[in-house]
Amino acid sequence: MAKSIIIIFDEFGRYLEFASTQPGIAGETAIQQIFESVQNASPTMLFIGFIQSDLNAYMNRVNNDNIARYVSRYQSSDKF
Repeated sequence: MAKSIIIIFDEFGRYLEFASTQPGIAGETAIQQIFESVQNASPTMLFIGFIQSDLNAYMNRVNNDNIARYVSRYQSSDKF
């Protein structure tokens, strides 16, 4: 029987803001690596990211094209 993994990420939008302003601590590549790991392990891994606002609202508060590039993948994912 395959094991399932659930990643719960509270305040995902705030992390995006933090990664944008503190790239030395929270590099934007971590956002991409999380996405790819979950995608590659599907359906045995599930990512649940809690946000207070739409992801575009967070993106409007930061000015970082690299973050926007990674976040576009999350925006195209299934949402519930």
